[in-house]
Amino acid sequence: MITIPIGLDEELVKKVDMLVIKGIYKNRTEALRDQIRKGIEKIQIIDLNPFEDDNYNAILKSLINLEEPPNLIQSRKSVLDLISECRER
Repeated sequence: MITIPIGLDEELVKKVDMLVIKGIYKNRTEALRDQIRKGIEKIQIIDLNPFEDDNYNAILKSLINLEEPPNLIQSRKSVLDLISECRER
């Protein structure tokens, strides 16, 4: 487990302490850890497994099915030529 020091304002600490006083949590650490976990699950903006994302898979499939690799480098040479040159060095 990793320890992360954070700063909290007094009002927030009082609310966390009330959760402990009411017996909902054993201590501040348990309260904060559980509330952070619930908050992250609720907003669900962090996807640790992009392979389960439909948009990711659609983009990956379209890139795989391209006849030529996309040219994202501003150069007169093709990407394959640039890679070949680097391999020769």
